Amino acid sequence: MPDMNNNFFILVNYQEVKTQVFEKVNEWLNVLGESLIDNSSKELKNIVDDINNYEKHLKTEVHGIDGLKHVLNIISEIKNTGMDMEFRINEIVEQFRILKTHNYVVKSDIQQQVDVLPQTWIDLTEMADRKDFELNEFKRNFSEVTKTDVLRFKNDLKDAYEKYLHHGPGSEGVTLEEGVHRLEESKELNEQFNRKREEYVLAEKLFNLPISKYPELIKME
Repeated sequence: MPDMNNNFFILVNYQEVKTQVFEKVNEWLNVLGESLIDNSSKELKNIVDDINNYEKHLKTEVHGIDGLKHVLNIISEIKNTGMDMEFRINEIVEQFRILKTHNYVVKSDIQQQVDVLPQTWIDLTEMADRKDFELNEFKRNFSEVTKTDVLRFKNDLKDAYEKYLHHGPGSEGVTLEEGVHRLEESKELNEQFNRKREEYVLAEKLFNLPISKYPELIKME
């Protein structure tokens, strides 16, 4: 609109209104920009922290099967979250690009993190692949240990199942009161067996071994 306009015999001056409108719009834009920068910076920090935590775990020395399982779990998590992480990174990069396009001021250290973020994730995935390759000998050794442990666990289950059939809560000659007591013992024993089963299934997945079945445990349940 022009600053002034003739309305019949009255000269209307819009300058003050225009000035206030522009000031208010700029105020809204500044508030919006600060909010966008704040939200984007928080998500950027979350991504950087996730990557740094992954890197820290990958650099830990592997001692024993528990340490090996931990590192393999981290490697597996990095690979499984790869697509989701790439979406998050692309979204952050695009957010800061839009802010920069509209002349919002972004701190230099934050902008530097944004610029290197895609390559940082690529470097991390390559580190995970190298670590996975370096652990091949460990995995071969511990896969044999896992096979032996699983076989021993299956034999323990068979013995427990035979004992359950002959002395469990549903065995012949058991009174109601005694049956309730044995039922609670059986439930607790089943929980212990299930925890071990979950550990062995996880180990078999980590070492690319066939997942074992435990029919005796299912029958007892």
